[in-house]
Amino acid sequence: MSRQIRQLQKILVASVVVLVSAMGLMAFFLFTRINRNITIEAGEQVTADMFRHYSWDHTEFQFLEFPEDIRRAGEYRAKLEASIFTYTVTIHVKDTTAPMVTGVQVAAAFGTSVPPEQFVTDIRDMSPCKVTYAAEPDMMRYGLQDVSLLVTDEAGNQTTVTAQLYIPHVKLELSAELGGSVPPAEEFRTEEGTEISYVTDISEIDMNRLGAVPVVLLADGIEMTAQLIIKDTTPPTAKTKKVTTWLNKPKPVEDFIASVEDKTEVSAAFAAEPDWGREGEQDVSICFTDTSGNKAVYEAKLVIKRDTEKPTISVSNIDVVVGGTISYKKAVSYFDNLDTQDEMTLTID
Repeated sequence: MSRQIRQLQKILVASVVVLVSAMGLMAFFLFTRINRNITIEAGEQVTADMFRHYSWDHTEFQFLEFPEDIRRAGEYRAKLEASIFTYTVTIHVKDTTAPMVTGVQVAAAFGTSVPPEQFVTDIRDMSPCKVTYAAEPDMMRYGLQDVSLLVTDEAGNQTTVTAQLYIPHVKLELSAELGGSVPPAEEFRTEEGTEISYVTDISEIDMNRLGAVPVVLLADGIEMTAQLIIKDTTPPTAKTKKVTTWLNKPKPVEDFIASVEDKTEVSAAFAAEPDWGREGEQDVSICFTDTSGNKAVYEAKLVIKRDTEKPTISVSNIDVVVGGTISYKKAVSYFDNLDTQDEMTLTID
């Protein structure tokens, strides 16, 4: 009987050992069946099978939770289900790939600035990229030139790309005279050979209005905006006339003007005040100034005569009451060919 008990005990111990071993193996398998960490390149597709540790394990793996966006470098957590078990895994995303980019040709006006981003297109990278100049382009040089740019992603991967800058032989400003006609587009170019024409409808440009007018030009097939500066550089033209007056009897400057022509308003003034106290003929300089500040000086003749005609006086009879006050001035009327009564003096003896 005791022998049977001992055999049963051995069988029980052996069974327990086998069971514990099996459970240990099962626990080891469940723990190691998943790769808890994987490393991928930015942009690489992630599947649940990438976390499978044993190729012979045909259990279906699927994600329970997965990050919305893992395109940028960093660490991301996900939850994975294998049969009835759930695992938390980590996805390490690295970015070691330099951006792919295409350089393009850019046309710009002389003396302007162009952001470096305009020289590149079709940037392909998993993270935002910054575009900088490897060397600043020369915006003061007409014609075609190469431009070197650096495209750098968030991880520091960098690509050098070559683009081109074309600056047409066109100036950005052209002056035209007020009241004239719109200058031909060819006057905007700085060098022969540049094909240039107006895109702007020049019939709508008011040449009788001072100021800057933006115009769009097509230069070598490239549209660019320039300024047509309408200026007034023409001084007024005028005709003067001779003026006759008397000693110390000034005349306004307007009396000396026969006509004035200009595209803007004109003011006139004596260049030097005439000598109104000098008898005879003298030259008078009149300065004409338009709104734009253009000046023109014209000469006129001034003749000053002496007044030799005496005033005339007439007296009427006076009736007074005995003992009353007599006002002799009320009975006197006096006139002059030149002076007014306010300018003459009446003396009663």
